[in-house]
Amino acid sequence: MNKQFFSILITDYFHFDENFNIPKNIKSSYSNEILKLLKERIMKIENNDSNIIPIPRLGKNILNFDKDISDFLERNTITIEATSIWEIDEIGNVTINLSSRKWWEF
Repeated sequence: MNKQFFSILITDYFHFDENFNIPKNIKSSYSNEILKLLKERIMKIENNDSNIIPIPRLGKNILNFDKDISDFLERNTITIEATSIWEIDEIGNVTINLSSRKWWEF
């Protein structure tokens, strides 16, 4: 799990409650294994884990993209050959049963 690039989508947070448990009113298409990994990574982000290096968005300026990437890798002593990208092989969706909670409780 270390030395891996990954991205957490804002919608991924809807799979969990404030304690990072799966609420009873939630149904996820992710497997339990994926949910476990997702939970671990979100918790690391929330706890400001020092092993996580945020990657800034480059915005519309793509003229220096290669140089910006090279600078980022060098600045953080990242060797591309020693890293991987975490890709979820499943399409994720979450269904929330709103009948048990008021909308403002989310």
